[in-house]
Amino acid sequence: MKNSIGIYVWILAILISSTACETESSQSLVLNNAFLSLKPAKKYSKRFANDEGDTTSLNLIKNLQEFENFEGSTNLGSFGGTDRIEAEKRTYQLYNSDPEIYFTYRFYLQSTASDARGYSDILSLELQDSSRVLADQIQFSYRNDSLYLNSANVFYADSLSLISKTFTEVFGPTVQDPTENRMYYFNLSKGLVGFRTQSGKLYELID
Repeated sequence: MKNSIGIYVWILAILISSTACETESSQSLVLNNAFLSLKPAKKYSKRFANDEGDTTSLNLIKNLQEFENFEGSTNLGSFGGTDRIEAEKRTYQLYNSDPEIYFTYRFYLQSTASDARGYSDILSLELQDSSRVLADQIQFSYRNDSLYLNSANVFYADSLSLISKTFTEVFGPTVQDPTENRMYYFNLSKGLVGFRTQSGKLYELID
């Protein structure tokens, strides 16, 4: 009799587990490959020079892929009865030790009604040195197969001369803090083309 009860309980547990699996649904969302083409190369190593001829190199030190869990379909997009959504995130970080500079690309997904999918791909660019992060950042969004500038305080130049070189189609943050000297200059195809340290030293991409 005890064996019969044990078998019954075991079968009941399996049935309950199966029902739970059938009613709970999940979906994984990944970043758009075309948008990810803006990321730095896997073996990124670029040289920059200042107006005194000193050169320095930025190298890729972080290449991280993660998945963020969103419980409930209303948190990211609109997926009907989906109970859990896994959304891809990627972080790429460039680093230079002298001067100490971190330049970070963050790709992630964000809920929006502007895209038929219910979400957009976002790229956020950030500059940081040994003391703190530059508060003014640039964001781009990719939705409906098009790229959009997602930030208000941004300047754009068709042509920009930094030191001895001229770069085209350059974006940069419009810094609001009058005591802030740090700056970066970004091109969609070349990536980081220049930056300025808190001490006011300007560097431009040379290769």
